[in-house]
Amino acid sequence: MIPSSLLSRIREAPEDAVLLCTRIRLGRSLEGRKWWERDTLEGQDETCRILDEFRRTHLPDLEPIADASFEADDLALLGERLEINPALRTRSGACWSAWAEPGGARGMTVNDEDHLRFWAQCSGLDPLGCVESLSDWEALARTRLTLARDPQWGWRTWNPALVGTGLQVGQLMFLPALRWTRRLGETQAALDAMGFVLSPVMEDEDTALVALANRMALGLTESEIAQRLGDLAVRVAQEEERALNDLVQAQEAELRDAVLRSNALLGSVALLSRPELLRRLELCAMGGRMGWLGNIHARLAVQLHFMCGDAHLTAMAGPVAKEAHQKLDDLRASAVVKAWTSL
Repeated sequence: MIPSSLLSRIREAPEDAVLLCTRIRLGRSLEGRKWWERDTLEGQDETCRILDEFRRTHLPDLEPIADASFEADDLALLGERLEINPALRTRSGACWSAWAEPGGARGMTVNDEDHLRFWAQCSGLDPLGCVESLSDWEALARTRLTLARDPQWGWRTWNPALVGTGLQVGQLMFLPALRWTRRLGETQAALDAMGFVLSPVMEDEDTALVALANRMALGLTESEIAQRLGDLAVRVAQEEERALNDLVQAQEAELRDAVLRSNALLGSVALLSRPELLRRLELCAMGGRMGWLGNIHARLAVQLHFMCGDAHLTAMAGPVAKEAHQKLDDLRASAVVKAWTSL
């Protein structure tokens, strides 16, 4: 099983399981080279060669995460667990690679949307610390590579919204109370008006596991972007706490009953669909924060979002998964029961 550095950060997150993990990406591109979707395979190979030589020379301790030679199932698993950009797995014939330092706190992706993307992640809420942790790598790239930079607008990037600093800061958050009180949409709309986006981290799922990120990088310094996002993340966490208190005041008996039923079900269920699992985990997370269950239930609820995805379960089952476990509901139930009863 491919290890997940993100899960290790979540395990170290605060016990209330709201502000889970800060993740940043810093895009840099080579001067005179096209981006991948408009490039030839020959051009992509040359871009990868230049950047791989930079990595071998200046960052030799990085360990490989994945590259274009990986099997589709392994790439799906890495994408589901947010270890790589999910778009990378669809780039048939393209040359790319992803690397991380031991422990997975920092890494780089070669020939992603930008030619070079440095990334960093840390537990809890620390956007400025994450940005500062990449300062030495960014300075190294600036001095050893010929990077695309406009004298007026700043760093040129694949995504026009990130022109300037090339920085995207993301805060992984778990907001079940806002989802249950139907306030998540209002929060998303308010953040969008301020130039930030709050969106689910898992495609095509109605989930309370979301990421707050900046939509623009132009006209702001890296520290200003990090500070603004950190301030907004705190405000969203306060709104989540207010939503939970309102939910308890309006329906305490019903909510407590739903939490206790979910806790019992997750410890004994035989079949469990993905949508039902997410709802039960949200209830138990809120119960943990209210003290009706242990705080550890709230943190485990988040981890099970990743540990019980279809790609993860398929990898666990091996070659028999598609034939013997077509819906994976039995495997999902087995994994949840094992984790839940180990608390």
